[in-house]
Amino acid sequence: MFSGCDLVEHGKVFEVTGYSGESVVLPCSCTELLAKPELIQWNYLTEKNYKVIYPNEQSENYKNRVKLLNPNTPGNLSLHISALRTEDRGEYQCLVSPQQAVSFRLTVLQPGEKPHVNTITLTTNQASHQTQDSTTSQLKPTLQHITQYVFILGVFFSVLLLAFLVFILWRCRGGRNDKKETTDGEELKREQDNQDDVMYSSVVHVKTASKATLTHSDPSELTEYASVNVK
Repeated sequence: MFSGCDLVEHGKVFEVTGYSGESVVLPCSCTELLAKPELIQWNYLTEKNYKVIYPNEQSENYKNRVKLLNPNTPGNLSLHISALRTEDRGEYQCLVSPQQAVSFRLTVLQPGEKPHVNTITLTTNQASHQTQDSTTSQLKPTLQHITQYVFILGVFFSVLLLAFLVFILWRCRGGRNDKKETTDGEELKREQDNQDDVMYSSVVHVKTASKATLTHSDPSELTEYASVNVK
């Protein structure tokens, strides 16, 4: 636990605007939110001096209407005022020591009146812009990563499709070559079968006599048969 408290923006005066019948917060805090100040005191400036309105209400006007915004955080000394009244306007002081104080000028408007720019509104808007800028800066790397992933996936599927087409083309050419080799083999086999067939031929020898008057009536003496096996 930190001891002592140095107020944020001590010695300065801030303008705050509220509306009659509503609530308002006067922001005051230590530089270290875990710091526990030895003194916590909220004062309201009357015509001549300050009156303590927290923790010991010296004015019935603020009874049961003032409290610390977050009592669980010792360094957060912001004061919450509920059920604002027109007579609540004026100057307030957040005090932790005679040398550490922050002042506020509270303006209370009626509902429907044009509001003035106040410190709380400015702080809220700045935090909102910072949040939007932080969210935008976080989204940019995410979009870049998504674009890279999409590009890598596109290249991968393109290569896969090209390999598939090459495989189909190779299979088609291989099938045609196999068919051609089969046809040539069948033709060669048929030629070999034809050569193995046995062919027979007859050779006729005709014996001619030296004399024209001599003839032979027996055909068996004139013809000889021979068998020839051709491979």
